[in-house]
Parts: sequence; C-alpha cells; structure tokens
Amino acid sequence: MVIDETELEGLTEDQRDAYIALKEGRNVFLSGNAGTGKSYVLNRFIDDLEARSVPYTAMAPTGIAALNMHNGSTIHRTLQVSAGVCNPFEKIRPRKVLTVAEVIIIDEISMCRIDLFDYVMRMISDAQVSSGRKQVVLVGDFFQLPPVITEDDRAILMKLYPGNFEGWAFESDYWDGFDFEPHILKKVVRQDDPEYIGNLNLARNGDESCIPYFNEHSVSDRKYAPKDALFLCSNNRLASNINTESVSELSGKKYTYQASATGKVNKGDRAADDKITLCAGARVMSLVNDPEGKYVNGSQGTVVKCTKTSVTVAFDANPDEPVKIEAHTWKILKSVVEEFVDPKGKTKNKVTSDTVGEFTQIPLKLAYAITIHKSQGLTFDRCTVHTKTFAAGQLYVGLSRCSNIEGLTIFPKMEKNRLHASREVIDFYARMEKKASEGTVQLECPQRFSEQVKAYIADLLEKEKAAEKQAAPVNSAVEEALPWEREDAPGRDYQSTWNQF
Repeated sequence: MVIDETELEGLTEDQRDAYIALKEGRNVFLSGNAGTGKSYVLNRFIDDLEARSVPYTAMAPTGIAALNMHNGSTIHRTLQVSAGVCNPFEKIRPRKVLTVAEVIIIDEISMCRIDLFDYVMRMISDAQVSSGRKQVVLVGDFFQLPPVITEDDRAILMKLYPGNFEGWAFESDYWDGFDFEPHILKKVVRQDDPEYIGNLNLARNGDESCIPYFNEHSVSDRKYAPKDALFLCSNNRLASNINTESVSELSGKKYTYQASATGKVNKGDRAADDKITLCAGARVMSLVNDPEGKYVNGSQGTVVKCTKTSVTVAFDANPDEPVKIEAHTWKILKSVVEEFVDPKGKTKNKVTSDTVGEFTQIPLKLAYAITIHKSQGLTFDRCTVHTKTFAAGQLYVGLSRCSNIEGLTIFPKMEKNRLHASREVIDFYARMEKKASEGTVQLECPQRFSEQVKAYIADLLEKEKAAEKQAAPVNSAVEEALPWEREDAPGRDYQSTWNQF
C-alpha cells in the first residue's frame, strides 16, 4: 500500500513505523512508555480508516477507556459478554459486528483479563472462518495498570490459568497465534526533561536506583504539599474523603449537581460522579475537551462562580479568562451492523455506532484527590503522588502523570518495596524487544479462505461445539475440579490452523 508522506507528518520515527504497519494491515501490538503518544497514533489510524470507509470496531475493557476512544464501546457491550469469568467452553454465538469489521481494535489491553481476551479472540477466529482475515490491533502498556480481579474471580482464574496471578492477556495462546507485530514507542512527548524521563524509565522497570531522585521531591506530610496540586492515591475511599473534607472547609454557598441517565448506562459508563457538590474556591478538573480549545480532559482550575445550571472555572493555564461550563452529555455507544447501498446500487453492510444510553452531568470532578487508576492517560502540571501503592505499575503511572519534575511531589518518601514491576511483564517486553529488533514478516493473507481451508476449520469447530455440550458452565463457587480441567478438554486456538496456510 502506498502511503503519502503527508500522512506521516507530526509523527516521531517510531510512531511513523507503527502507523505504517497499521496502515498496511498487519496485526499490531502498539505499546510504549507513558506519554509516548500511543493514543495519538491510534486516533490517526482510526481517522484514516474512516476516511477510507474501512469497517472497524473499537473496544476497551472499561467504560472510561471506551469513552476516551473515538466511537469506542466496551468489549462487554459490543460483543454481549456477560460479567464474571468467561467460560472457555461456552458456545460461541456469531457476532455480526466481527464478521463485517475488517479491523478490530482493543485499547488499554493491559486491563483486559486473560479469560476475556481468550473469549474475544475465539470470536474473532470464528468470524475469520466465515468472512476472512481480520486485522487485530492491541494498544496499551502492561507496565501500567493490571486487570482488576476480585478474590472470587481470582480463585477460578488460578484454576483455569495456573501461575498467571495477574491475568495478563499476553500469556494467552492466542497472543502467539495471531503473531502480533510489536511496536514499542520510545520517544516520550509528554515530558522533555531527559533526567526525569530516564528515571521514569527506571521506575517503569522496577529499578530501585531511581528512588533517590524522586525522594528529592518528597514531603514528610501531605499538608506540606502544594495546595493546588492534585493528590494521586491508590483507593477511592481516600480520594473521596479528601475531596469531601476539602470542599466542606470552604465558606461559599454550596451547589449540588445531580447526574441523569437514560437508556442502558452501567456503573462503569459514568464518566463523572452521580452527585458533585461545588462552591466558589473549589479545585476542579475537567472531564472533557473543550471544542474551542480553552481546556482539555484533565485541565485543573478553581471555581469562581456557581449557579443552578452552570459552573464558571478559572483554569490554571489561563486564569484571567474564566470559562462557563454547563452540563455535558456522554453518549454510551455500541458497535452495530447497518446496511447501506453503495454507488453501484449494491446492498452492503457496514459497522457503525448506535447510542444505547446517555449520561448527563457537569463535566467536572473535584481535584483535591483522584485515584491513580482514574488518572491513567491524563497529564497534570502539578500533582502529589501517594507512594503507598499496591498493584504492579501503579506507582509508575502516578509518577509519570506530571508534565515536569518541578510540578511533582511525592508523599511520603518512596520505599524500596513500593516500586512494583511484574517479572512476567519484564520478561514479556524483553521478548517483544527481541522480536522487534529481529524484524517480522507477515505474509499478506487473502481476504477470504479457500473453500477447502474453510471446510477444514469448520469441521474442527463442529467438533469443539459437540464437546461443549458436555461441559458445565462456570459456577459462582469454586469446585474441587472444574469441568475444563479434564485431560481430554478440547483445544481452543484455531489461529494456529490459520498460520499453517
């Protein structure tokens, strides 16, 4: 495919390589350090798909991540996947959206649990049998936040995937089966301080030699941190308490804004709090981008005026020009298939987005404290990071949110045992780096299987379906021997069959 040089303008060298691979239709794993522009490259690619009218579907494992994507939806909503652990022997029902889509995108792949990843890749494999090869694009950084796993789910998952305690998707057989070409972005564009960037790289890999550098920016008590700095912590309860206490100390008249929802809006789809209490002097953060460019998602400022229907904010970047902010409506989308008539009069299918629900609220969040999970993907001029974190990658995410080291404060001093980096993730990226350095060749596959190959794989699928009828569903309680622990349990990976042809 010929790529116009103008398409590559504004991209760093490694971003250009990734974009070319995406444009050429390869299966790509797009990753890299925080602030290297993964989302920027992805959005450029999605814009190109739309310009060429290529049918695609864009998904993410969480509602917030889906809202941050262009035309994004959650995996569960798009593919009608039930909550809880995905049964590897559950009968796969055809998903027309995967049959019609030529490109399938999953963002924030690090938060996609292995059982869900397996389930989705089974669906994609099934769709390839009937409608030909799909380009699959995975985006995310496994050094950042891992999948969320409840203790009940973990007990089941450890039976299904022994040794995969964090539920990493890259340990799935499908990862190798689809032969994802790794593009690990290196050049950080969020920060421009080489020393800061270098120490963030050390923190990303769990290298404790970065601790003295960050401890130079520590305070012994949170009260000594800058008053206008957002406090990043590990749990919702602490963040909520800090926000509530901080607003209660202000003397201005309080206004409470209640959200409204219509249609199918799940808890994870709510980009803002159901209820937010504000007054003049309150520190807030924007949850959306301003069409006029006066503020972006993550911009912080101070409330200067409240009315029953609006909030006026003086954002830190331009405090002399306060902005009036009214309620914003987030559309909850689901990828669907729609028929259309092409210029030649032929009826065809295309993937489009259908609004299944709407959530309306003042697009602001109290900005005294926020969880590190909710800060992922955002950039702040000033923040204070609570170093008592728990999950692998959590502290690194917090440390990398600030645009400059002068705006970063940590509390308390960083201890060696707080800098977690998963050994599995380190080893995985070492393999990906080796694969990238050696270069990969992906043969251009036909858009449709030959009839002989399709018949062969269809026969395998029928055998699996016959075996499924004998398998019991996942129980909420963990049994001594789960049904798929049988020694004669059928395999699930038909992508390897694809690779033989």
